[in-house]
Amino acid sequence: MSRRRIQSDSESDDESSSAKRTKLDHSATQQRESDVESEDDRDVSIVDNPEINDILLDEQSDNTVPLAVDEDDGFVEGSIVKITLVNFVTYDYCEIYPGPQMNMIIGPNGTGKSTIVCAIALGLGGNPALLGRAKNIAEFVKTGEDEATITIELKRINVRNVVIQRSFKKSNNVTTWRLDGKTTTQKEVMSLIYSFNIQVDNLCQFLPQDRVAEFAELSPSQLLERTQTAAGKSDLHNMQKQLVEWREKEKDLIEVRIMNLFCEISGI
Repeated sequence: MSRRRIQSDSESDDESSSAKRTKLDHSATQQRESDVESEDDRDVSIVDNPEINDILLDEQSDNTVPLAVDEDDGFVEGSIVKITLVNFVTYDYCEIYPGPQMNMIIGPNGTGKSTIVCAIALGLGGNPALLGRAKNIAEFVKTGEDEATITIELKRINVRNVVIQRSFKKSNNVTTWRLDGKTTTQKEVMSLIYSFNIQVDNLCQFLPQDRVAEFAELSPSQLLERTQTAAGKSDLHNMQKQLVEWREKEKDLIEVRIMNLFCEISGI
């Protein structure tokens, strides 16, 4: 059985220089946060509608915090640190070690680049239909084999990394899920994945090669909705819609007030 291992270039770098690159400049970060807060204060001050003021102020006091970053290796919590494929499409066995920053898979056509992307989506709970390639997950089992396995290790800060494993058979199209080696349900797996704000079904987070045309056809409102969802706050889109509705009501009230003033001046 052939074995293939893909490793990021960053693993061969000196550890001390890597740590220097990944540590944040806290003073600069604090200054940027201060600037953003000042801009937010100016925005709120020019809104006259008290209801809009309330929702904006609620946003400023929101307790939502970004995912943590490991200062030792630069990985954000929830980042993929290892992928293992067994009998998946063209791979007998493959290990992939992504780096903490942007990762690129480069190679000639037909060498399995898209296969790795498919494995990530399916291993993180994605439905085969979202890839635009196959309807059944059984079609991703390597020819001549009956079972395939995708194992994805996700970064956790200050605790042991979490390992998600998805196994599926060609004979019955059934998937088996494991978390840290223990059998579990898809619901439990998805709950964990969503806690890291991973959305493989959102084209603004994950764009399969075969769905680029679909993404290009999204309307501006659809792009806005998907971007807001990808940003990590589930009710952000609903809040934006509420603001639009309040703005329309405010316009109507202003028109009524102007009409009343006109009538008073005209003596009607």
